[in-house]
Amino acid sequence: MISELKIRDFKSLESVDLKLGHFNLLVGANASGKSNFLDALRFLQGVGNGLSIDEILNGKPPYATSLKWDGIRGGSKLVGFRTKDGKVAQRITFKALFLRNADLPYSGDTLSYEVSFLPTEGAIQAEVLGTPRTDISTRGDMLVRTEPATTYPMVGPRSGTASVSKPFANVPEEDRSELAQAHARSVIDQ
Repeated sequence: MISELKIRDFKSLESVDLKLGHFNLLVGANASGKSNFLDALRFLQGVGNGLSIDEILNGKPPYATSLKWDGIRGGSKLVGFRTKDGKVAQRITFKALFLRNADLPYSGDTLSYEVSFLPTEGAIQAEVLGTPRTDISTRGDMLVRTEPATTYPMVGPRSGTASVSKPFANVPEEDRSELAQAHARSVIDQ
């Protein structure tokens, strides 16, 4: 389950820090950002499904081995936050914290995932997966890690039309199984 979500410069959401529970209700006036928040969740779903940035934002036609993916509303040209003077954010950042299932032996631990990308280029700038007890924050263009922490840069580009991501290739063998299981559960929970 996603327990916390941070969104930077995505559509009308300039800076959102939101803690989520088991039941969440989005309420607001027309054009206040409710659908844009759901688009942010859909973006994370696309990442979890292994789609490239271009496929997530602009869509993917169906193939014999995959379903059709409808892109994010507005596509890559309209996902950057626009200031009042018309300037468009060049980089979009998402950070999600996932709570693990309380029925499992390592309950209460969290998994963090952070991605920064350039929507017009369809390229990821940084993608980091954190294991339990990891605190990752952003300062300018640097990712800062608070010890004790174990973070693993994701391997493989997600740019262009093909996704070659191997999310756990840099992870030591003893941590790989636990991370893969947590990742699979987070995709299923969505």
